[in-house]
Amino acid sequence: MKMNKTLAALLIGAGLISAPAMAAGPFYGGLNIGQFKANDCSGDCSDTAYKLLAGYQFTPNVGVEVAYADGGNFQGAKPTAFGVGVVGSFPVGNNISLLGRLAINNSKVKFDGGGSDSSTELGFGFGAAYAITPAIDLSLEWERFKFKNGDGDLVSLGAKMK
Repeated sequence: MKMNKTLAALLIGAGLISAPAMAAGPFYGGLNIGQFKANDCSGDCSDTAYKLLAGYQFTPNVGVEVAYADGGNFQGAKPTAFGVGVVGSFPVGNNISLLGRLAINNSKVKFDGGGSDSSTELGFGFGAAYAITPAIDLSLEWERFKFKNGDGDLVSLGAKMK
């Protein structure tokens, strides 16, 4: 699984190299890679995680986004979430913006022994982004995902191509 995440990151990176030739538009896609940690859990309850996202920027400050997050695999649990949300972006300096996110997620935890728990929950997050070109942003983000029997946090670095 970790090899697949590394391969995905390399493919996105290769795409970013050719992205400066593209003009920035309202549609975007991206990949975040980081660490997911389940709260209300004892022991090692974290793993490498990723999030794939696509969105549409209605204005320079407001967009809508769909995302799939995979929280990895720890203690026999595999958390995932698919959501739709609103993202706000607030410029604070040269090429730097603060981000806020509010989403409705279909969250699911599959268990190694069989069975799963799923629910639809509100998720939220915040972060900061740096526009390295008009078409490419790099970000550092924190997000809270809620599940039927608890919640977890994803801290990630991301790249977004417009």
